[in-house]
Amino acid sequence: MANTYTDTRVIECSRLHSEEALSGNNTNLASWTNNLTDVIHLEPGDVVSMHGAMISERGAGGDTIEIKGVNLGIKKTFDVINISGVDEDEALPSGYKTLIANVSTVEKDIRDDEGNFIINYYISANGHNYIQLPRRFWWYENASPISRNWTDNDTVTSHGRTFWEPFNGQGAISDFEFFYDYYQQTFNQHCAQKNDGSRYTIMIRDKTFFTSTASDFETPDVYLRDPENAIYRTYTELKTINVDRGFNSPEYIATEITRQLQKVTQDKTFNRRVFNDISSNPRSPGFPIPVFKTYETQTFKAFDVAGLSQTNVSGGFDDWLNSKPVGNTGAVYIGNYHVIACKRPELYETGRLINSLKNVSDENEYKGIKGSELLQNWGPGTETEFIVLNQKYDKETCDYWRDFFNAQDKYPEIWTAFTDSRNSYETEEITTSRWVHMNRRKSSEMTDGTITTAQLGWSGYYSPVARGNSSTSPQFSSLLFPIQYDQNQKDTFYSNPNPELGQKTYGCIGRSNLGNIILYPTANNGYGSALFNYLDVNQGSNGYIENETKIGFDMHFSAPGVGYILPYSGFTEKPQQFNAGSNLVVNVSTARNSDQIVMDNYSIRPHEFRTKLYIGADAPKLQWDGTHFSLSDLHTGMNRGNDYRANSPYFIGGQKTPTNDVDAGDIVYKINPTEQYYDWTPVRMPYVAEEILFLNASNNLSESFESKDFNSNLEPWQIYDTLCGIFISDFGLDESEWSGTLWERLGFSYSQFHSSNNTRLSRIDYNNANDLSLVTTNSEVNEGDTKIYFQNMFESPMYANMIPTSQILNNASTDGSHPRTIVHYPAIIQKTQSIQIIADNLPTRMIRGYYTIRSNILEENPFVGGLKVNTQMPIIATVNKINPVGDFVSQQGGDLEFTITKPLRLASIRCSVHDPDGSYANTNEQSAVLFKIIKQKNVTFNVLQEILQQSQGRNPKM
Repeated sequence: MANTYTDTRVIECSRLHSEEALSGNNTNLASWTNNLTDVIHLEPGDVVSMHGAMISERGAGGDTIEIKGVNLGIKKTFDVINISGVDEDEALPSGYKTLIANVSTVEKDIRDDEGNFIINYYISANGHNYIQLPRRFWWYENASPISRNWTDNDTVTSHGRTFWEPFNGQGAISDFEFFYDYYQQTFNQHCAQKNDGSRYTIMIRDKTFFTSTASDFETPDVYLRDPENAIYRTYTELKTINVDRGFNSPEYIATEITRQLQKVTQDKTFNRRVFNDISSNPRSPGFPIPVFKTYETQTFKAFDVAGLSQTNVSGGFDDWLNSKPVGNTGAVYIGNYHVIACKRPELYETGRLINSLKNVSDENEYKGIKGSELLQNWGPGTETEFIVLNQKYDKETCDYWRDFFNAQDKYPEIWTAFTDSRNSYETEEITTSRWVHMNRRKSSEMTDGTITTAQLGWSGYYSPVARGNSSTSPQFSSLLFPIQYDQNQKDTFYSNPNPELGQKTYGCIGRSNLGNIILYPTANNGYGSALFNYLDVNQGSNGYIENETKIGFDMHFSAPGVGYILPYSGFTEKPQQFNAGSNLVVNVSTARNSDQIVMDNYSIRPHEFRTKLYIGADAPKLQWDGTHFSLSDLHTGMNRGNDYRANSPYFIGGQKTPTNDVDAGDIVYKINPTEQYYDWTPVRMPYVAEEILFLNASNNLSESFESKDFNSNLEPWQIYDTLCGIFISDFGLDESEWSGTLWERLGFSYSQFHSSNNTRLSRIDYNNANDLSLVTTNSEVNEGDTKIYFQNMFESPMYANMIPTSQILNNASTDGSHPRTIVHYPAIIQKTQSIQIIADNLPTRMIRGYYTIRSNILEENPFVGGLKVNTQMPIIATVNKINPVGDFVSQQGGDLEFTITKPLRLASIRCSVHDPDGSYANTNEQSAVLFKIIKQKNVTFNVLQEILQQSQGRNPKM
């Protein structure tokens, strides 16, 4: 009688006891081999399955986010700016006599544990550390007393304004405003860019000279020496953040990425050796004087900016413009223009490229500051209803124009120029027009006996006399010229556009019979318009616009619609307002001996080397609020700050100076800020004097108070909250490539960073914080703050719901006589924090819901799906991740059983853990899998009968 029984065996496969672990091979912790003490014989009918599994993956059981750590199969190229130096010179803050900025490309593999992004830098137009462009010079070295540099009005004659006036005739737009002339006691035609807190993007010059000898043989022709006669590029840096693969807590991810963003990349001391030291110690290190030390992080840099020592009229601007090509002394002036800041850099980047011509060899000839020009006369009697340019019509050139036209979409506010009653324009709409720059004078009038080459535009560095014009200060600046635009054709290129069918390449461009580019004037500002007549008046009585009139993109800093400022270190040669206006600043000396004796011949005047300025975000953060990630502090906030006289031992103006404010480090925003004297710039000239004002004629101190007023060069009621910052301008990904990236894992959507409604100039609030095209931040301003805006005359908030206004103080004087009226704006300072760019979505906690266990214990693979040819071993079980505990995902038993169909002998078992797509999982060395083998065996209790049956089976004849 025969019976059957079940023979069950459990085989342990542990990574810790594997051959790989014993040999120290830990390159892949998800795959291992265990040698068996006995050979396992698997026969047909045997059943194998997974008995249990303990898969170790650090952090799997916590409140974590899973990062695979794999290449997503995408390659991307990023354009970055590289700065290289020529002729190293440790005596210069720049480190080199010449700096060259070039564009290079970096190729990156896109991974799910890395985030790549391009950043730009910007400085805010808050009235500090910049100079409005264009300028001729700024510090008036011959002022007597020197304090006039603080108290005088900013003027054309001494303090550096150019002869250009944007409101002269055409070009009035919202970037500029008139200012009051303190000497003429009237509002005249002088004007300046608004100091309204706008963000100006940092751009860098292609080649900058910091010594006169460095520019020898490279000085341009006379009157092509404008600082603008160079190529500027938006300064870009590529940044990469990393997250450890596997499971990471959100708090750790936020802290780690923040640490990477704020990592110090350089700390450097600038040392300067004086001549006597070099002479006395020519073969030894000598006694270098440590002038200053700078720190830089991933997003906060000490840029080489304009400084005072390079601005003097003598040896500066005039010498640069008028010197001979060799040995000129004005090259140092150009050193101030290594870095500029542009309000609308996309216009510059795309616009300058339309100043390209095709020569007879069909090669591009870049005209730069000279621009393009009209090929033939335009106007009545010329039989042309369009403007013909001396540019060849081909796709490459037209593509330049297309990019420029598309960039104009970002800045619709420029179209306010066509509605301003102060000029000759008729209204134009952004949907039906585009614009170019055009000279208001023909090229023959743009030259004289010295100026032999006409430019497109003019910045007013000199005051020429136009031919045939009696004015001693003619206006040579360009103006905005509107042209027709059909947005329905904005993406269409025609090899030969048919004007009868209304075809215009990229919505604007036609082709002449000779193969030149054509532009079509708009109906509102074409023939017979006030604009045409304004231009025609300058051409005489012929009734047309003369050929060779310059047209294209005006690269001058005066060009309407663009806007430029010059970052500036803010230091002066002389101090101010400490009753020491005529004294030099204190020198820096070695003074290393025990008696601290200062040797005059071993000291320097440090203001000559103060040509650095920090720009960027000083403390950017990735934050976690318990549900969402967010980006914040992509700007450097404004602090409450101290009074510039804080802790001074002197009495100034009869008043004891204030002490250090314990809250000076608070991050705040300011409205109508009071004057401060810690930095100097002509932007705020004249500085507002701090005065003791009397309200009676007897100088009664009981009716007096100290006046700290608002500088009228700033904008009243404007929020000032940032010094500088960064833009994240490019993530290097298309929308189809966003899924699976680190940004998507953290919950950020593609759409919230790629808006068509946002520009560099937009203030960020919670209405647009998730609809950005360039990612940055500013302070958070809450509606509840308005309660503190209403104040009394002495800056105490009333916490009322009344509307704040400026106030008039009548009969005020500094001496009890000469009463005058003073307009007082309440100085509002409110503590705040950075606004947060909150991710649209929750982070992806787990990207794969189960593991697959593969082993050579099976020969056939019953599973389908997943990646092809990803492994040779079949799947024997799945382990779900529903209930992880600690660092383990465990599962007891398996629902899958497999029957062996042919004999198999195993001396070792190979095992591997995979994600559903077949790739190896991010496991640790503590993983183990238990396999179960079930054999069905027969047993008999009649041994003799079994022997006989076996014998009969061998000899059937018996």
